[in-house]
Amino acid sequence: MLRIFNAHRRRRSLRPKNTLYNVKVSDAAKKELRLARKSARKRYKEALEDAWKQIDQTISQISVAHHKSYQAVQMALHMGRRQLTKQIQNKTSHWNAFQWWQNTQQSENRQDLERNSE
Repeated sequence: MLRIFNAHRRRRSLRPKNTLYNVKVSDAAKKELRLARKSARKRYKEALEDAWKQIDQTISQISVAHHKSYQAVQMALHMGRRQLTKQIQNKTSHWNAFQWWQNTQQSENRQDLERNSE
């Protein structure tokens, strides 16, 4: 039994290791890679800035055309407070559910009283 266990372990150790190879890059190639990364990052930031500028222009056009405030249009597009970072909590609390239930009971009681008084 011990031999089988050890043989199994030996077999597993013969698998090729997942090793990362360190590729030696010349200084000129490093500079080229650094410049390529810098330019790619710059293009990405510029593209994002252009997109936000277009969105801002569109929001201002919509707000002028429909006589709404800039913030109202932003909120309608879900871009106002908590801008793209947090999601709105959809979970109702027990207290709010209880308050809603009480208000509906009171309104039903009022309607019943109005019907009975007529």
